[in-house]
Amino acid sequence: MKDVRSAAPQASQNSENIGEGQMLLDTHSQASPPHISPENLVGVDVKRIVDFISASHLLPASLCKLIISVIFLCKLMGWQSVLAGVGVLVIMTPLNLYLSKLMSTAQCALMHLRDQKIAVVNEALQGIRQIKFAASEHQWLKTIENVRESELKKQFYCFILRTALVGIWTLGPVMISAVALTVHTLLTGQLLPSVAFTSVAILSQVEGSLAIIPKLVMQMMEAA
Repeated sequence: MKDVRSAAPQASQNSENIGEGQMLLDTHSQASPPHISPENLVGVDVKRIVDFISASHLLPASLCKLIISVIFLCKLMGWQSVLAGVGVLVIMTPLNLYLSKLMSTAQCALMHLRDQKIAVVNEALQGIRQIKFAASEHQWLKTIENVRESELKKQFYCFILRTALVGIWTLGPVMISAVALTVHTLLTGQLLPSVAFTSVAILSQVEGSLAIIPKLVMQMMEAA
């Protein structure tokens, strides 16, 4: 009987300690600034740095190819048509940079949420005997599910941003080619085969450069 009587206050004390520990964990996760664990740094950031370094040589090569292609297009189609295509590029570049910045911030927040999930799960595993003794499984399960739900929402947001960036990378060069050829046709009143096929061949080089440069810029921002 004495063991039973002494076990009851101990169980309530353990339950209070678990509740206080959980409240402190929630307060700490809300008040502390985002801190990324070494595991995430090794598993995510190292891969980003390697990916950028392995493709960094394409950035100056793409810029040189883009400049040479623009010079040829100015001589072939006229500066008005090229200027119209450059106008489309100028309009889409700030949007691309803005989405890239949002993507980098969202991925940092996602890694912070993963650290919170790992911390909560590790604490639950370390104190599994006290949790079972205090019958607070549902409370801990709810806490873990809330952290996991926040992580999934942030992951879905990252997927949306990446989809938008891929859409810009795909549609941007096509829109530049279409606008440049349309303006040339409107100014000259005709589109000669010699101009059309040569321009399409050069614009394909421009499309390749414009598709690589935003991706490399985003990788550079993520690696930084």
